[in-house]
Amino acid sequence: MIRFKTEVRPSEIQGEGLFALENISKRDIVWYFGYDDGDIIISEEKYLQKRITGDKIFQRTACRWIDDKFMYCENWGLDAYLNHSFDPNVLYYCGLGIAKRDILVGEEITLNFQYMLSEKDTAKFLDKDSGNEVCGLGTQ
Repeated sequence: MIRFKTEVRPSEIQGEGLFALENISKRDIVWYFGYDDGDIIISEEKYLQKRITGDKIFQRTACRWIDDKFMYCENWGLDAYLNHSFDPNVLYYCGLGIAKRDILVGEEITLNFQYMLSEKDTAKFLDKDSGNEVCGLGTQ
């Protein structure tokens, strides 16, 4: 659930992104994932199995929640428009998106996807700015 007013619009990073419609202060909780209507908690094994099915909603909504627990939603929400950055303005921890610094109106909200993917994930991609591979981090 996104806790601030935002809008989806074209992104310079990739496709469409999520942009702030109000100022967000450093340390604010920008969103939280978990146990909203439609959220489903699954094992890492089930997450990895579902990643290869080509289900677009799963691909856009699935992420690490806590340790080896992953979650996804059957509905495409605003959080599906978050884009990756190795220098994000939001930090991700156990289902929370916490503002790393002040985020101004009109700024794209970004996070480092490494914290949301499995280290065994097959859905790796290249970071636009650095060209480095983005893959999940282990839980240990």
